Amino acid sequence: MSKQRQIIIIFNQPIDERNISRFYLNKIAKISKNFHIINFHKKSKVKNKFINSRLLKINIKSIIRLIFYNEKGCYIDLSNRSIREIIFLRFLSILGYKRITLDVGLIPVQNTRFHILKNNLNNNEYLKFISNIITRFIYKIFYRFILPKVDLAFTSGTKGKFLSKQSGAKKIIEAHNLDYDNFLNIKKKIHKKKYAVYIDQDLSNNEDLKNDGVKFDNRKFEKKIDIFLNHVNSTTIKIQVAGSNRRNLKKNLFKLNTKYFNTDRMIAECKFVIGHNSTALQYAILFDKPILLISTKEIENINQIYKHMLDFKKITGCQLLSIDSKKKNKIFFKKINKKKYSIYINKYIKSKSSININFFRIFKNNLTF
Repeated sequence: MSKQRQIIIIFNQPIDERNISRFYLNKIAKISKNFHIINFHKKSKVKNKFINSRLLKINIKSIIRLIFYNEKGCYIDLSNRSIREIIFLRFLSILGYKRITLDVGLIPVQNTRFHILKNNLNNNEYLKFISNIITRFIYKIFYRFILPKVDLAFTSGTKGKFLSKQSGAKKIIEAHNLDYDNFLNIKKKIHKKKYAVYIDQDLSNNEDLKNDGVKFDNRKFEKKIDIFLNHVNSTTIKIQVAGSNRRNLKKNLFKLNTKYFNTDRMIAECKFVIGHNSTALQYAILFDKPILLISTKEIENINQIYKHMLDFKKITGCQLLSIDSKKKNKIFFKKINKKKYSIYINKYIKSKSSININFFRIFKNNLTF
């Protein structure tokens, strides 16, 4: 049997309909008939029959297939770059596959592992602290010496380009992140409405927090969110909730109208945006919406989230409000700082030199094997 050129996508997240569309899986499959997905996430199966037919399990059969049907293939690295994944990425590169990366959604994040260690000390979790230091040391070795160099990097903003250069990417294409495509698709179809959007993050089911062993008191947190949002809803402006796609039960949250899989359009049409540290806050910046970040003691105890909120406030000039106080006053939304918003877009979303076209077109025009 003859060898065929392959495109492999390495995932570590649920492949729902949103991600199928967001990552252009159906379109990428048309570039090469030999297109497969390897998903390291525990919930790899999906309802989509076509996508399921493209899923490869990591076993002897699939490894033999990769070895003997490999001709200048490439793999798109959307993994979490765990030690297990890094080893597999190295295996693919040894076989001759080219590694491709793309910036899904850059945000101003500091060293999250440092914040995890700080959380351990703050909570007197000394054994976890020592364990995390050892794990981090091992991970650094794998990241430095085992993780393959990037052959082709599609970057977003000056920060993305800088990070790709720093990591030694062989070729860099200045593009934009995937959320910017949604902005391009709907910016001319906006019907402005008088409501504010709260971006739900379902922090109780946040996989990163669970994997890092971070405790989160969701009951107290959501009670405070409920009181605050309903106060604003009754005194200042009507609130709609952009429900997190992670929620298994899609229902109205906090006794307010809740929509799912529609966050980008809700933000495009609203007057104000309320949130924490979601990447969806990018839409508020792109659509020139005022942002109010709200924190609680529960959030402030998670150092990596709260530090990100402080950095985001500084960079964008938005408001940050603690809602722990029982005293409820009328909320005033601050006007946006257009200069800071523009700087944020250029740094994290889209550089000035990248073109305003759909990301898939940029990807297809520059894809090389």
